Amino acid sequence: MIIYSGAFIAAAVILLLAAFAYGRITGDVQFYHVPTPGSAPSVPRGAYIIASKWIDPEPFDLICYNHEIRGVTEVWVQRICGLPGDTIELREGALHVNGIDADSGLRLQHRYGINQRQEKQFLKRGIVAAADVQPLSSIDLVAHLPDDVARDELLLRVPYPWQWEHPSPFYRPDWSEDEVPSIVVPDDHWFMLGDNRHSSVDSRYIGFVHRKSFVGTVIKVFR
Repeated sequence: MIIYSGAFIAAAVILLLAAFAYGRITGDVQFYHVPTPGSAPSVPRGAYIIASKWIDPEPFDLICYNHEIRGVTEVWVQRICGLPGDTIELREGALHVNGIDADSGLRLQHRYGINQRQEKQFLKRGIVAAADVQPLSSIDLVAHLPDDVARDELLLRVPYPWQWEHPSPFYRPDWSEDEVPSIVVPDDHWFMLGDNRHSSVDSRYIGFVHRKSFVGTVIKVFR
């Protein structure tokens, strides 16, 4: 077992803090508050994240990127689900990359039908936020829940057709957020998805994201 001296640990901490401060000054390390649930449960609503340009992103990393919407540039956090040359397809909500099911290693979230008793339980356990529960009918509700929780409760997904004022290149009237046809990611672009697949405005809606929009790879999530 290696034992480090107090002086060594102190020096390491100082170097780490200095590197973080330098990154903040240069913009290579950024600290963000995430007010939306599009990447839950990995990045829940209200979480804080640290992202760095010093770390080159790899497939299925969470990253931050710049996106212009209505003339305003915002920083969005989503997962890289397709690299240049990859063939992407969503079938019945399942992501396939180059013909392989790519969702098995991810903890995802979708929209599920629940009743009022279940709502109270989920709110009490902190599984869902009140803002992520909406009425489905006079007696039922719909909530954005982690898939593993929904499986335990034997809940059914409740998708709905896309509702976005700027349809992506994939849009057709008969498509839904769970269906994206087979398409190849172009050079210098990524296909981005939020982990909260039924509550994320991502490449399904805005199209591919250019590498030049990259802000940083997420290195820490504070819940």
